[in-house]
Amino acid sequence: MTWQFQSLHMVRSPYSVIRLAVVLLILLIVFMVCLAFVPWRQTIMASGEVTVFSPMHRPQTINALIEGRLIRWFVKEGDMVRKGQLLGLLQDIRPEFMDPKQLKRYESQRKAYLTKRQALISMIEALEGQQKSLQATRASAVSGAEKQVGQASNRVAAARQNVISAERNVKTAEWNLARRERLYRQGLRSKRDLELAELDMVRASAELQAAQAQLALEERGVSVSRFNRTQLGAEIQARIQDVQARRADAQDKLATVESELARLDVEIANLKQRIAQRRIVSPITGQVVRVYVLGAGQSVTVGMPIALVAPLIQDQAVALYMTDNDAPLLALGRPVRLQFSGWPAIQFMGWPSVAYGTFAGKIAAIDSADGKTRGFRILVKPDVDAIRSGKEE
Repeated sequence: MTWQFQSLHMVRSPYSVIRLAVVLLILLIVFMVCLAFVPWRQTIMASGEVTVFSPMHRPQTINALIEGRLIRWFVKEGDMVRKGQLLGLLQDIRPEFMDPKQLKRYESQRKAYLTKRQALISMIEALEGQQKSLQATRASAVSGAEKQVGQASNRVAAARQNVISAERNVKTAEWNLARRERLYRQGLRSKRDLELAELDMVRASAELQAAQAQLALEERGVSVSRFNRTQLGAEIQARIQDVQARRADAQDKLATVESELARLDVEIANLKQRIAQRRIVSPITGQVVRVYVLGAGQSVTVGMPIALVAPLIQDQAVALYMTDNDAPLLALGRPVRLQFSGWPAIQFMGWPSVAYGTFAGKIAAIDSADGKTRGFRILVKPDVDAIRSGKEE
C-alpha cells in the first residue's frame, strides 16, 4: 500500500496553487458582495442624431409656390436673415400671368364697374322717387276725378229734378188748356184766356225740352268724367308700370355689375397673392444654410425646394432609435447619457455616475409606432435641472 500513497503524493497539487484558488474564491465572493451595493443600471446602446425638439424651430425648407424662373438672389449661404426678409425673386412663366400691367387693368375695370354701380344706384333711387311721386299724383288725380264725377252726378240729379218739375208743369198746362177750351166752348171763358192757356202750354213744353236737353248734357258730362277718371288712372298706372320696369331693369344690371365686381375682387386678390408668391421670403429668423436653385434663369416648379433656413432659437434635442427589444425599457422622464461624435468620452456600462465626457438628458417623447427601418424613435432633451444645479454640463 505504500506505492498507492506514493502515487497520490506525486499527483497532489502544490500548496501555492491551492492558496491561489482560495484567494480567487475569496475575491469572487467579495466582488459579488460589492456588486450588490453598486448602483447598477440596465444599459442599452443606441445611435441617433441632433435635432430640434419643437417642429416650428427646426430648419425650414423654402419651397417654390409657383412655376417660375429665378431672377436673382439677394442673399448667399451663411447670411443671417430676419423673418419676412426678401431672399430672392421669381418671374412667373404662366401665360395668363405674364402681363406686367394686369393688376392695373383689373383695378381700372373695377373702378369702371364701381362708377357704373353708383350710377345704377342713383338711377334706382331716382326711379323709386319717381314711382312714389306718380303714386301720389295718381291718388290726388283720381280723387279729383272722383270729385268731378260726383259733381256731375249731382248736376244730373238736379237736371232730373228739373225734368220732373217740367213734366209736371206740362201736365198742369195741358189740364189747364183742356179746361179753358171746354169753358170757352161753353162761353164761360174768353178767347184771351184760352190763348193764355195755350201760351202756358207752349212755355211748359219748351221748358220740358230744355230740361231734358240739360239732363242729356249732364249725363254725357258724367260719362265724360268717368271716362276721364278711368283714362287718367290708366295713364298714370302705365307710367308707374314703365317706371317699375325701368327700375327692375336697372336692378338687374346692378346685380350683373355686383357679380362682375365680386369676380374682379377675386381675380385681384388671386393676382396679388400670385405676385406676392413671386417673392422668396424667409419664414423664420435664422441663417441661410443652403441654396438649391443657383443660377439666374433656372426654372422651378410648384413645391420644389429652393432654399434651407436654420432658426437661431436653441431648442436642442437628440433623436435616438431603439430596437423593439429595448422598447419596454423606455419611459418618459428616464435619464439618458449622451456621447457625441468627436467629443472624448469614457463610458461605464451600468455605472453612469463615473462616466466621463458624457452629457445628461431625459426622455421627452417616445414614438407610439416603430419607424419600420430604424426602430422606435425617442426624443431626448437636456437635463435642465441637473445643469442648473451644476452637477452636469
